Amino acid sequence: MKILPDDELKIAFLEALAELEDNECHRTRKFPKTRLHKVKGVKQAIYRADIDKVSGWRIHVQ
Repeated sequence: MKILPDDELKIAFLEALAELEDNECHRTRKFPKTRLHKVKGVKQAIYRADIDKVSGWRIHVQ
């Protein structure tokens, strides 16, 4: 199990989860913080949401 290295990434992780649960973001299909998008080249519907683009932290959702 990986542990988030610092408090900034912990907060960014919670903000990303909050955005993914926000009905308004799903209604408008705009995800400014996580830039949620479908992963190309995979048969299954897998989406990627960035937690922190610089560090490479991401969430993959199926």
